[in-house]
Amino acid sequence: MFKLKTYTSVILYSVIMFIIFVMATVVSQNLLIETNLPITLSSYLQYIIIMLILVISNVMLTKVPIFFTSKIPFKKKIIPYVLLIIFIVYSMRPTMTHALSFDEYLFNSIAYVFGTAITQEYLFSGVILNALIRNLKKFSRSGIIMQIILTSLLFAAYYIVQAVRVESYEQVIYAFSFGLVVTSLYMATGSIVPSIILHFIFDFVSYIFPDNAINPTLTALGCLVASIILLIPLLKDKYIDPRLYNYIGKN
Repeated sequence: MFKLKTYTSVILYSVIMFIIFVMATVVSQNLLIETNLPITLSSYLQYIIIMLILVISNVMLTKVPIFFTSKIPFKKKIIPYVLLIIFIVYSMRPTMTHALSFDEYLFNSIAYVFGTAITQEYLFSGVILNALIRNLKKFSRSGIIMQIILTSLLFAAYYIVQAVRVESYEQVIYAFSFGLVVTSLYMATGSIVPSIILHFIFDFVSYIFPDNAINPTLTALGCLVASIILLIPLLKDKYIDPRLYNYIGKN
């Protein structure tokens, strides 16, 4: 069993998963070239492979519980859900200067953003953040916030190569701020499903409705403010999902 007991093991696991992400991308591209597979099918296969590896490695090696359902009372999740709905409505507002075309680009983009959302949230909000919380010796607000920040830094690190390639280092800051909000949303709802939905909508708007994309600086600031709001139950009442609370110190 490869338990994520230390920060070093978590970072090493993140690096291994990054390499797997890259290898799966290369394999899918080669399949696309050599077999003339439709590009959309190739994209789905890429993320199916990544997801299978993530799930199998977690079930057999890391054994970190992934929470798809929540134990947090609904009244404590009203603010997170309202923020999520506001973001979705605002992102999909009818200000596009071009019509939506149901073509191969659209379906390939959907495959890409859905695959990215579910695999990255499973990895970061699920495996990595939960493992880091388990490493805490006792419950503390500052300790959990530090684990959220570390998870967001690892999430941002996945975009360094892309930032170097396009010479846009603000993407790393952009990714870090977004990492903060999706991990905070997970802490606020007790489930990775809302984080997957937010991630999907965020990327979908960027690819399909670029006219609706928010200025990167405003997005980063908005993510920071949203993260603070989402963490109010933790900051004010020291409240988190009971399963996470019982999980602390069990490593």
